Amino acid sequence: MAGSEKRIDRIIKNTFLLKLKPNTVSFFALLTAFFSGYLFYSKNVLLAGFFLLLSGILDIIDGSIARLTDNVTRFGDFLDHVLDRYSDFVVLAGITFSGLVSPILGFLAMSGVFMTNYTWINARVQGLNVLYAGFVRRSVRVIITSLFCVIYLFDSNALNYLMILFAVLGNAVSIYRVIAVRRILQ
Repeated sequence: MAGSEKRIDRIIKNTFLLKLKPNTVSFFALLTAFFSGYLFYSKNVLLAGFFLLLSGILDIIDGSIARLTDNVTRFGDFLDHVLDRYSDFVVLAGITFSGLVSPILGFLAMSGVFMTNYTWINARVQGLNVLYAGFVRRSVRVIITSLFCVIYLFDSNALNYLMILFAVLGNAVSIYRVIAVRRILQ
């Protein structure tokens, strides 16, 4: 277990949250992300960033609850990943279709985000663990997106910059993974 997971578990350990089921919290995280996507679409960027951050916190808490209540299951892990992709999609779609960003940048950002996850999952299917840490983690993307929502208050192009960041780094990580997997498997 990573150090950050241990710290989160210590915070959650003595709270009412342990009475909740992990998958229930995962669904609340998804609903919160859907609301964030709607707020992005409605051009309420700061509030969208807040609800996205709340969704990310719930996404972290569900795993902690599962560990602390000895309720970690393979299905729960699978469901969490599926709901995370829906969350990613609805938030990025909300931003892309809001008119606040170039649609091309939005679609390139979506491809970057989804391909980082797709290449990682497919590397795992091959029994490989290829570059999961850092920028590509959903929790990091949530924090970065929320920060760009605050920057948006001062620079109306902030979300375009965010889409460029996700497009470039996401697709670069995906290409790196393809090259790394090819080298390992050949």
